Amino acid sequence: AAMVAGASPPVTPATEAVTDQELRNVWLSGLYSMELDQTDAAERKFAFVILHRPYWLARAFENRAIVHEKLGASDLAKRDYDIALGLYNRDIKERPTATEPLLKRAEYWDRRGNVEARINDLGRAIALEPNNIALLQERINALNAAQKPEQALIDLTRLLKLKPDEPELLLARAGLAQQLGKSAVAIADYNRVITTHPELFQAWVSRAELHQKLNQNDQALADYDRAAKLRPDAAAVHFNRGVLLQTLERYQQALVALDQAVTLEPKQVEYLLRRGMVLVRLGKSQEALADFDRILALQPGHTLATMYRQQITRQ
Repeated sequence: AAMVAGASPPVTPATEAVTDQELRNVWLSGLYSMELDQTDAAERKFAFVILHRPYWLARAFENRAIVHEKLGASDLAKRDYDIALGLYNRDIKERPTATEPLLKRAEYWDRRGNVEARINDLGRAIALEPNNIALLQERINALNAAQKPEQALIDLTRLLKLKPDEPELLLARAGLAQQLGKSAVAIADYNRVITTHPELFQAWVSRAELHQKLNQNDQALADYDRAAKLRPDAAAVHFNRGVLLQTLERYQQALVALDQAVTLEPKQVEYLLRRGMVLVRLGKSQEALADFDRILALQPGHTLATMYRQQITRQ
């Protein structure tokens, strides 16, 4: 039967039959006790599960180890973690050609914060099932967490051979390629996404940002325009467009774009500051002063707003 959180599990001899469902209920109650910081109750419940299914779920030992850590019992925590790892190792040894045991141990390493061990186990699983999309995606996530973009890029390329023209994967690869300075690869992937899925707002924005970074200003403006049509309420797009136009000294057009950004997010200090700077260049000092005053009301002592305000009031 289901247990109430905080209640002690029934004292039942290990030899007495206890159903899987009953143990699952005790297990779930233990997890709930952990959420409530009822560590003593959680420890009793996990101990009960372990007593009846010592080789059923290594996760029971992991959860009890977490409870021991919260109680400051580091030796007991280490013991339970070691037992859990031993169970995962045993499962891998007994099923050497199966990916599931390796994936379970990889998840264990993830919970323990050992990214390298997680990547290693995922690699072993992929060697057994090289076309397993879920495994490849899992390793990509692990590689990203380990800040290994070069290896993640290789896996994404491999995954795209299994799922060609998948927009999310193409955008992910383009982002990694851009991070690694492979602009041509990134642009090619953005182009592929936009060709097959022109409705995807993020593809236009990402390509616009890359064009802007590469000083390909006409292409960047065109992409920002398309993104703004898809999402007129995207203040950041109007802001980025305004910044680019300001850089090109097209101040009147920049003001129009920044007006749109501020209208959508009137308390965004960065937007107000940029519009104030453009207004100064257009000779509209009083309007600029109003923007700087709004910034100082939102963030008293803002350095740049104070500086620009002083320059205007000295004139």
